[in-house]
Order: sequence, then C-alpha cells, then structure tokens
Amino acid sequence: MARRDERAARLSALLAAVALLAAPAASAAEVRLHEVSFDAKAVDVPFVNSERAPVGAALSAEGRWDAARTRLVFAWKKAKPALLFGGNVTTYVAWTVTRDGAVERLGELDALEPKGEATFTTTRRTFGLLVTAEPFAAVRLPSDVVVWKGAAPDPGKASSVPFPLALPPGAAKPARVALGELEWTSREPAALVKARALVAMAEEAK
Repeated sequence: MARRDERAARLSALLAAVALLAAPAASAAEVRLHEVSFDAKAVDVPFVNSERAPVGAALSAEGRWDAARTRLVFAWKKAKPALLFGGNVTTYVAWTVTRDGAVERLGELDALEPKGEATFTTTRRTFGLLVTAEPFAAVRLPSDVVVWKGAAPDPGKASSVPFPLALPPGAAKPARVALGELEWTSREPAALVKARALVAMAEEAK
C-alpha cells in the first residue's frame, strides 16, 4: 500500500510538472520605435497608428530641447475616447522610451474630444515615443495595448535610430482588441463615464 501511495504521489508530481511546462507563457508584444535626438530646433515626430487605433485618427508631436529639458506638444485629430476599449481602460498615456528599454511616463492624453493637445517636458534629450491605453493616468509601466508608435522624423531635421521594444502584458485589460470605427454613442458625456469608472477602481483598491 505504501509503495502504491508513493507511486501515485510521484505520478501526481510528474503530471503537475508537465502541466506547468505546457501552460502558455504570457507573451510580450514587440513594437518598433525610433529614438530621436532633439536640439534647439523644433522637430515634428509623426506617429504610426497600431491595429488597435481608431480608424482615421492622427497623432503627432513637436519636440524642442530647451534649457536642459525637451518640451513636447502632442496634437491629435479624429481621436476616440479610450473608454471604447471597454474593460478597465479609461485613457491614453504617453511615454518616452530609450533603446535600452528605460521607460518614462510623460502623462495623459485625455482624448475625450476628437481634437486636442497636451504638453509635457522631460529631462531626456534622446528617446522614442509611445502611447498606450491604460486603466488610469498614473500607471507605473506601459501596458501592451499600444495605440500609437513614434516614427522617424524628417532626417533633415533630426537624426533617429529604429529599435524594438518588448512590452509584457500590463494593467490594461480591454474588452475589445481594437477601436476600429467605433463611435461614442452614449447619452452620457465620456468625461462623466470616465470619472465614474475611476471612482469605482479607487473604491475597489481601497
């Protein structure tokens, strides 16, 4: 009986190990960015829409190195509220990223209206740009829900180097893979729905 129990225990342990090895690992999403070197001249950085972005939306940024800081002005057109992703997503967040993978949160692109701007500063002078969809503006790391990717500026205005970035799954858990041609059709203002969602998350986190 003891030997039978010992064999059963070994079999159970073996099956558990096999199941662990066979379990799918969380895969990282890889995106291609461009590290741009900014100086005193204004540099226009275009963005490429990912497959998740709203159809027809456009994002750009103007960067200028000034007094030990880079000033960035983001402008968007035909954007859609990040709330349309559903799940726990409420907003877009802009990031700087260096070739060694160091990320820095710039701040929120509160695109509740189709057209708008947001201004940020960073002490970094050379970096790539990335915009992700997130549950709230103060997330510490970018999620893998990439919406816009910084592309190469005019080579006559600034030098840039392409590089890959691997993003593991983050805090964002969207209900939809992409926004496509979705429109905000709720009778409630997007700002009110967003505020309600943020309060609910805060209460849940206590």
